[in-house]
Amino acid sequence: MSKKMYQSRKGSQSFYVKVDSEAVILRFTNYDKTLSIEDKKLQSALEDSEPFKRGDIVCLTVSAGRPKKETVRTTREFPEVTDWNEAVEVLQEDPYGIHPSKLQSNEAILTVAEEVGAVFPNLTVA
Repeated sequence: MSKKMYQSRKGSQSFYVKVDSEAVILRFTNYDKTLSIEDKKLQSALEDSEPFKRGDIVCLTVSAGRPKKETVRTTREFPEVTDWNEAVEVLQEDPYGIHPSKLQSNEAILTVAEEVGAVFPNLTVA
């Protein structure tokens, strides 16, 4: 199965696509605004979407097969986090325990959050 990596050219965005009569939400909200998809039907649905046709979403890479060693990363959403100070607090607490010196800028906060799998969907990124 081929994996495709897509990127949002319009920043963070989320939208629905239809796959087998079901609405599936696609979120481009991580630090680099990318989304990796292996499912062929979901790839087709994304590529048939208006954001893709307008060029707001682009396909960056296509890779065949699975890598020999695949890392499974769990993510956890924190919808209650709406400002940078709250994001820092979450990243400093268990289970993350990130040292404050690694959270000195908004960019650093987003990078660390992506690395540890913390997602802040309601954090305003200016």
